[in-house]
Amino acid sequence: MAAPTVNVLVSDTALAVGETSLVTFTFSEAVLDFTNADLTVANGSLSVVSSADGGITWTATLTPTADIADATNLITVDNTGVTDGIGTPGVGTTDSNNYAIDTARPTATLVVADTALAAGETSLVTITFSEAVTGFTNADLTIANGSLSAVSSADGGITWTATLTPTAAITDTTNLITLDNTGVADAAGNAGTGTTDSNNYAIDTTVAPPPPQPGTPTEAADIITVPDNGGSVSAGGGDDQVTGGLSNDFVQGNVGADTLSGGAGSDTVLGGRDNDLVQGNVGSDTVYGDLGDDIVRGGKDGDLVQGNAGADLVFGDLGNDSVRGGQGDDQVFGGGGDDFISGDLGNDTVSGGDGADLFHIFGEAGLDLVIDFDAAEGDRVLLDAGAEYSVAQVGGDTVVTLTGGGRMVLQGVQLSTLTDGWILGG
Repeated sequence: MAAPTVNVLVSDTALAVGETSLVTFTFSEAVLDFTNADLTVANGSLSVVSSADGGITWTATLTPTADIADATNLITVDNTGVTDGIGTPGVGTTDSNNYAIDTARPTATLVVADTALAAGETSLVTITFSEAVTGFTNADLTIANGSLSAVSSADGGITWTATLTPTAAITDTTNLITLDNTGVADAAGNAGTGTTDSNNYAIDTTVAPPPPQPGTPTEAADIITVPDNGGSVSAGGGDDQVTGGLSNDFVQGNVGADTLSGGAGSDTVLGGRDNDLVQGNVGSDTVYGDLGDDIVRGGKDGDLVQGNAGADLVFGDLGNDSVRGGQGDDQVFGGGGDDFISGDLGNDTVSGGDGADLFHIFGEAGLDLVIDFDAAEGDRVLLDAGAEYSVAQVGGDTVVTLTGGGRMVLQGVQLSTLTDGWILGG
């Protein structure tokens, strides 16, 4: 008897992602014992073969392997695994018709050629796909801090190029171009999946401002001299040196540890933030340390000098000055001349220096230590009008205590030596 033979037909001979094909095995006569073990399937898997006509015609479903591109594939039947009704086995092998598989989705790499872009610069961007694609446009791209010219290909859709122009006035060290792979497809219709990022590129398109005119404050450490015809300077950031001219000037240190001098004329000099050296110099000046722990000097002539916030070192220097410590624990010195001296808030150390000085104390002032009170020289203690107080000898010192907690200690002064009129107000 003749051995059984078979014809194998794959219906869909071009399989892409998501597709399957019917496979039909038609034997020359009914056979027994035909199973998937008798089959070799190239780049795919086959469902269990079955027959509905007694063993002549058998069918199954072919599912291609994922991520494969192969144009030559066969299903091979080992005929020796089957027998006909009288036990005659098949002989040799039989191949199906050829079928092509393309289940590989297109992938891409994105390269930004210039990875450090400054103002006025552009960069070539190259997008290289694993195979030729269609449907690729700029709509598939997200560009960080920049814009891209229209993508184009000169090799049939594998390599695409465009020009990246960075956004103006941007400083950002971390930027990517991102491709939405689902927007492209290969010749088999397989769409990409997910997203792909380019290499990182940095952008600094912030244009530096022109250099300031001489004498213009900046955020750096400036050296500024006010013109002799007078002016107003707020020094800005940095540790600045500002000197006034011959006229009446307004000088402010602002941020930084500044050195400020009013120069000649009746000047207003403010230290600003941080720890400053502030001086009025010649003329009747108004001088404030402001914030920070400052050194504040009035200079010559009659000045208004105040440390303000912080633990300040305050000098009236020459002239009849009004000298105040301000907030914080200050050291306050009147210097030469007949001065008004107040430690103000905080626990202060106070010295009048030469001249007939007036030492001021009030109820909430804290503890002021006067180290050189000399009634014979004309020094006096001044209280606010209506202030309630008491005076006592404490050790070697005379102590004035006010309702509200303020105290003034006249160091080394015996109460018994003080004559009428040494304390005023109250």
